[in-house]
Amino acid sequence: MATVTAVRNKTQSRTAMSKVMRYVLQDKKTLLEQEKKMRLLSGKDCLVETAYQEFMAIKRQYDKEKGRYFYQYIQSFPPGENASPEQIHQMGLELAEYFKGYEVLVATHIDRDHWHNHLIVNSVSHETGLKLQFGEQDLIRFRNLSDSICRAHGLDTLEPYQKQEEKNLGQREYRAALRGDSWKFRLS
Repeated sequence: MATVTAVRNKTQSRTAMSKVMRYVLQDKKTLLEQEKKMRLLSGKDCLVETAYQEFMAIKRQYDKEKGRYFYQYIQSFPPGENASPEQIHQMGLELAEYFKGYEVLVATHIDRDHWHNHLIVNSVSHETGLKLQFGEQDLIRFRNLSDSICRAHGLDTLEPYQKQEEKNLGQREYRAALRGDSWKFRLS
């Protein structure tokens, strides 16, 4: 029963991207087996060890070193989920395939009771040089993909999120309602 969250990184710079990558790559969070030094880290269209340099090289190649540098998403599983750390990491890699043409760094954190995947996505496509545009509808599709991946791995999913259709009162309507002159309020 994974949830997917878009992390709002307000600071967008090469330094901010570097700090986020250093955070998600920490051994104490991703190390599965101490003696084998097995880390739950992977890259889609990039190498883990050189992801930052590769992200920056693509930005320089297409002259896109301004604005948004990266996107960050977290796929989080509840404590006691019936999946191994390796399976959770595999689900993160499958989720990263959503970003075709973009480099993605996938790090699975197992240092807490709720295991989770961090997906750091380069904002510039290595295939086209276009910047990633990711809106509310994209996030819904991304969450649906996460749900289908979970179902394919035999895990439960949450009920689909339905945004409430709620229309706020305009300023004129609000003032009319305060005076008691609103015909809409008289209807009810």
